[in-house]
Amino acid sequence: MARRSCPGRTDAQPLSAQLRTEAFEACIEAAGNCQDGALSIWNKLSMLAIEADVREGRYRGRLADLHSVARSIFRLKELETVASAKVEQLYAQEQQRTEEEREESEIIDPLETHLGYQLGLRQALDLPIPVTRMYYADTAQLTEEDIDQALEVIRQAEKERFPAWLLLDFAPFLSEVQYQLGTTASAEITDAAVEAYEATSRPDKDETRRTGWLPDGALMV
Repeated sequence: MARRSCPGRTDAQPLSAQLRTEAFEACIEAAGNCQDGALSIWNKLSMLAIEADVREGRYRGRLADLHSVARSIFRLKELETVASAKVEQLYAQEQQRTEEEREESEIIDPLETHLGYQLGLRQALDLPIPVTRMYYADTAQLTEEDIDQALEVIRQAEKERFPAWLLLDFAPFLSEVQYQLGTTASAEITDAAVEAYEATSRPDKDETRRTGWLPDGALMV
């Protein structure tokens, strides 16, 4: 199903050169993978299309929607970090096993682990990915505790770093804020963004001071 969706997805709208290249590479990768590999690429294609929409200005005038997209991108990036750490942990545990234990243990497949985290937290994090199930869930080697811990880590990261990331690392959002407030507010916006970054390293963070200059509800979850 995911393999058949690749052409349909890329033909759904005119593609930029960047998106066409990324989508083509992703589909080629999916063609040589197992079912879960194809599903993982399907998720990737969907996110590439969303990010392309952002780059090409399709969220102009839609600050709340852009904020939601940015939050999803942030959560997926954090989730990738968690998944990579889990894979490293699995490899470390494998190294400690005897030869006999290794023969009986599950094969470590990073792709399955990453996909397992995505599907395990799809609803809790409201991730905009199309895949809802995987073929080889056991190969992900994830427990309910792993999923719960990942959710806690991502929630904490979002609370601590998302506001500054949104203003300093996700350029389309700041550009949209400038567009809605007007060019005369650009200097204030830039100064506030720098303050937001500095505030993240202070123990006495003042969320109101960091976000008060934004349009009403701009950073509301």
